[in-house]
Amino acid sequence: MHTSATPDVMQHYTTYSDVVSDIITWLSAAAEKAVKSGVEIFSIDPGIGFGKTVKDNYTLIARLREFSSLGYPLLIGLSRKSFIGKTLNIETSERDNPTMTLEFAAMLKGANYIRTHNVRNAVMAKELYKNLVTHV
Repeated sequence: MHTSATPDVMQHYTTYSDVVSDIITWLSAAAEKAVKSGVEIFSIDPGIGFGKTVKDNYTLIARLREFSSLGYPLLIGLSRKSFIGKTLNIETSERDNPTMTLEFAAMLKGANYIRTHNVRNAVMAKELYKNLVTHV
């Protein structure tokens, strides 16, 4: 998973020349290191919310398909994240439905795995997604 720094200071490091390209480069190097260390099965995660601005998070979701160029399954964790609360001016307890909307968008953009707090909502989103793609 990408992060710009340790959790205590990561939000002070949110400057990228191109957030997607920079993170793809970082994840590519991390994946190469994992493979050289003998790790055979893993997924990549752009690290939504970890050293990213609100705009960065939306850019990552919108351009998620670009991460497929690395050739690894893509995991996304955006459940109840603060950028949702900042966008909609809502508390954590109100973020499950907006989370499901973004999780569905992430599925459409190529996410293979979803890390979520509300499994029931994610399963419903996955079922709708499966029905959508089988009828195209």
